[in-house]
Amino acid sequence: MTRTGTPRSGADIKLLAASLERGHLSVDDLYAPLPPALHARDLPDFLGDGPCRWESSSHALLKLYARLLAMALAPKSRICLEHRLTVSTGTAIPDLFAVNDKISIACEVGATDGRKIHALLESAVTYCIVLPYSGLSDPNIHGYIFRHANTIPLPAITSRQTTTALTDLENSYQTVLETSDAH
Repeated sequence: MTRTGTPRSGADIKLLAASLERGHLSVDDLYAPLPPALHARDLPDFLGDGPCRWESSSHALLKLYARLLAMALAPKSRICLEHRLTVSTGTAIPDLFAVNDKISIACEVGATDGRKIHALLESAVTYCIVLPYSGLSDPNIHGYIFRHANTIPLPAITSRQTTTALTDLENSYQTVLETSDAH
């Protein structure tokens, strides 16, 4: 469903549900503490990439959470927003894609199609993190991690990891500002 509760056209969870029932895929609950310093930030400026005109502020905030999670789980990864990936059904564009030499993580935020999660796991990624709009009512980051059943679950994310990720993100944002001011 969309953020307002309207059924989303073309969204389907049957294939994903069948893979979970058969034990091919697993899903883990994701709970990560938000750094207290995050609440003091001007989020639209802090996002750096800025939400596109079709993106709600809720979607942009979930993308920021996804970025913090990717930085906490896979430090020194290459992180791309809206990166096109080749999957078994053609192409998929997750909201965020992080990759290093050990793992790849796709993040979907808000409402998403279960077929996309399934296709990403079958073709391009080790883990697919989903952060639903309902997680915004939680004072911390809440979502789900989908993976193949034989893939090791990701470790719990600590407050120290998310705080370090926020500091790293702030430093990279500052570098972007300094670079753009120099031109």
